[in-house]
Amino acid sequence: MPAFWFEGHNSHTDLFVDHLARTGTGTLAATADDADAVCVFERDAATHLGLALPHLRAGRAVFVDKPVALHTDEVAAMAGAGTLTSFSTLRWAAGLDALRGSTTVRISGPARPDDPSGYAFYAVHAVEI
Repeated sequence: MPAFWFEGHNSHTDLFVDHLARTGTGTLAATADDADAVCVFERDAATHLGLALPHLRAGRAVFVDKPVALHTDEVAAMAGAGTLTSFSTLRWAAGLDALRGSTTVRISGPARPDDPSGYAFYAVHAVEI
């Protein structure tokens, strides 16, 4: 059974912990060194590279909450260091399949990298849908 470690905390952290307990599909690691996988749940994408890279280099699979990074070179550094994934959990939300292909979403900017709750944060939802 895989053991998970969390960097940062947001509403996803509590949902994930509840899921592990309900389904018995994983446990919480006592320390980062005991983890098989790491979830970076810090909301501010400016912190993601620094939080994820040590774990990737240590051979742990890493999920990074959206947005994965502020700059493409940061994504390249993480992806080149190990097993990395990032996505919006809305991808699996009930009822969204009916919207696919039938809805136009328009997002206009500017996307401000210094605003962890602006367009750069929420635009990924439209892409995932």
